[in-house]
Amino acid sequence: MAVAAINDPFPAGEPSSRLHVVRKPSIRVRQAVRDNNVPLLQRLQHRFDLRNTDRMRLTSLAWAAIEGNLEVFEWLLLDYGHDDQELSRDAEHNTIFHLLAAAPAPPSISPAAHLLTSSPEFPPRPPTRVPDDMVDICLRMTEVYYTLFPFLIDWSNTDGKTALHYAAQADNAMFIATLCDFGADVDLADLQGNTPLHYASAWGNIACARVLLERGATISLRNFEGFTSVDFSYSNQMRAALDAIAREVLENRRARRKEERAREKEERERERQEREQLERWDDGSSLSGASAVGAAFRHRSGSQSSSASRLSAHSSSAHSAHPDYSRGDEYRPPMPPLPPDVLQAAAAATNARNERRERGSFASRPGSPTPMANRTNTDAVPTLTLSPIPTPTPTPSRNHRSNPPTPLRLPAINPAAGGQGTYTPSSTASSPNPFTRDGAIPMRRGASNQSQQSQSHLTHAL
Repeated sequence: MAVAAINDPFPAGEPSSRLHVVRKPSIRVRQAVRDNNVPLLQRLQHRFDLRNTDRMRLTSLAWAAIEGNLEVFEWLLLDYGHDDQELSRDAEHNTIFHLLAAAPAPPSISPAAHLLTSSPEFPPRPPTRVPDDMVDICLRMTEVYYTLFPFLIDWSNTDGKTALHYAAQADNAMFIATLCDFGADVDLADLQGNTPLHYASAWGNIACARVLLERGATISLRNFEGFTSVDFSYSNQMRAALDAIAREVLENRRARRKEERAREKEERERERQEREQLERWDDGSSLSGASAVGAAFRHRSGSQSSSASRLSAHSSSAHSAHPDYSRGDEYRPPMPPLPPDVLQAAAAATNARNERRERGSFASRPGSPTPMANRTNTDAVPTLTLSPIPTPTPTPSRNHRSNPPTPLRLPAINPAAGGQGTYTPSSTASSPNPFTRDGAIPMRRGASNQSQQSQSHLTHAL
């Protein structure tokens, strides 16, 4: 939408028939942001830089946050990439979070009221939205901007003030709760040592003070002049309300801690009882079917979900399968109750097992051997006829003393007999070999080929 700057219609006292229209891209972009006109910005993005920083260093995204134009804000931030190269910060280093914290507040208490009058071409418009709608729009912008730039949550400007300081002064309790959910520090002080609770107390914002105290703000912190947030109270009524809120929050914290300790103690006692039931089940003692199956099922599921580090650390313990929750082990919630049919089947199986134990029969399934005390004549055990196992032939060992080696018998060379007969050395009887018992030549393992070769050589030599 073009903006027409009309000069004096009657210069020198005469009517003018020409209309002078000034087309400045910066003014067109500023007007499009103010009118929440996204199609016009889409056409202008190819001709002009849409950041359009003014003399107060306010960008188009900053003006969209101040005006509460959600469509333009999301398009500039997500589609156009407004802050991808440079963050939007004004001359006082206020970020988008600072501007959103002060946007819903009226100009009388808004810490950013001087920014509304910084542009004489565009004077501030009268509010046209309901305050609750403006708060919801600012919270939506805060969530979108935090998704891309979470590190700016505790950013401080030139005075050391964060977005929580601005929200505490502007009585924006919902914005404070949102920033606390994102992880903002509620005790950060500005350059004078004042915390957001100091600002909420000084401006008389009871709702903001309550939210800050519930989120962990310290009421006893002092600024550089030695004053606490109670000393900065706007009035005596605010001082009494602040003391009452602090006392109530403290009592609520104590009650919650007491309930948590009682609940933890109850859970530890219940887990101890379940462990005792499981130990009695492992020992074979009688248990009701429902409680035994339920405890075993919970124990099985808990052991599967336990971490590998804890299993390795307690592997040497006798009760490693039953972690002791009183020592600070990981708590596991109880398992849901079992169906009635499963409980009935488990109870029937337990009763049958107890009856077999009383009768002395420990056969747990078909096909198991019948005990000797309960056998009849028909339960005779068939006998098997076994054949004798042949004795294996001993293998020669390397120890010649325990296992004498097989002697090598050489054929005798008798020229008269034509080379027939058995040869016995004459020195065998007179001087036996010290390594054998009968004087025979020992045969080493694997030396059959060598013995045959030596035999042939000896035959040729004789």
